Amino acid sequence: MRSSGQKGILLPVVWLILYLVAAKVWWTQTLYLQLLFFVGLIFYYRREFFLSRFAKCLTYGMRFWLPVAVTVLFVWLSYRCTDKFIAENYLGVADGMIGIVTRGSAEIILFAFSTIFLMPVAEELFFRKACIRTEHGTFVLVLTFICGTVLYALSHALGWLGILEYLIIGVPLGLSYVLTRNIYVPIMAHMIVNIIENVPSIAYVFARMLLR
Repeated sequence: MRSSGQKGILLPVVWLILYLVAAKVWWTQTLYLQLLFFVGLIFYYRREFFLSRFAKCLTYGMRFWLPVAVTVLFVWLSYRCTDKFIAENYLGVADGMIGIVTRGSAEIILFAFSTIFLMPVAEELFFRKACIRTEHGTFVLVLTFICGTVLYALSHALGWLGILEYLIIGVPLGLSYVLTRNIYVPIMAHMIVNIIENVPSIAYVFARMLLR
């Protein structure tokens, strides 16, 4: 089976640039632009992700769930560090984050589906498995790790503050893939983190809508 690294990342990088430009121009449609971006990446790397293999990993017990738990912990700590030591120290500074605009319950549900399921698969396949070359020595590994992490940060923000925050968040996800060589570990961890970070706010919005 050809690896995603052999397939190359040129087209996905162009796809990322088009997404960023479109999100800047049509910022009110970022939900659909992001959805299209993720679907495009998953389609491009469709031969690198297998639901059956992913499901099988879930049955591996501690061999799978321990590295997932460690990854979740460090990604969560990365979020808390960016909140504590970056966001709080640069109050009033625009972070340049690509905000997702939602209107109504249907779009909130679509956002939840995209964030919890599509985002982890698409981002880990591209920014980790495709970008990081683990088979060509330490120098190439480090260089491609940095490349993948920078691209990951750029997909979330265009301002230096937001890029810095996502550089920090991307490191434990990249390390998870490098250390385990199993892309399903960071995918699962990414899903769990996105549930932790987003479901409470989504539930709050729904509650407010229902109580109107």
